[in-house]
Amino acid sequence: KLDNNLIFHDRVDAGCQLAAHPYLQKIKSLPLNEKNSYLVISLPRGGTVVGDEVAKQLKITHDLVFSRKIPCPRQPEFAIGAVSELGDVIWNDYAKQEKLIDKPHVQQNATMKSAILTCKYLNVKSIIVAVPCSATDCIEDISKSVDKVICLTTPDD
Repeated sequence: KLDNNLIFHDRVDAGCQLAAHPYLQKIKSLPLNEKNSYLVISLPRGGTVVGDEVAKQLKITHDLVFSRKIPCPRQPEFAIGAVSELGDVIWNDYAKQEKLIDKPHVQQNATMKSAILTCKYLNVKSIIVAVPCSATDCIEDISKSVDKVICLTTPDD
């Protein structure tokens, strides 16, 4: 169950609260030989601090996956897609968007999909996406391509 009133003091606090999630706490309690098969991967810039804190709390390794937004030519702050560190391009599907202007999370969705694609190319056993906060439709979309999604809160729509 999501808590729409959850507040994070900063990204370190968000990482601590995320690491305290019951599903992730199961990883923390695993024997070292099993725990070594887990890796926290985060997206720079903001995700790095959150991911580092999750990795510290769970006592597992942390690494980065790089993904870059593809800006709209006349509105560079607006993402029309993302490219992964392996060169794969994910385009946002705006044909399905009803209110394009009210969707600030589209960049997050594209960069997350790009990172997931990178992980799949690396033949990881399973992918668990864990984020402190995300839009509901972004989480629903991402959940179709991973094994599990953990999201602590969503903004009020």
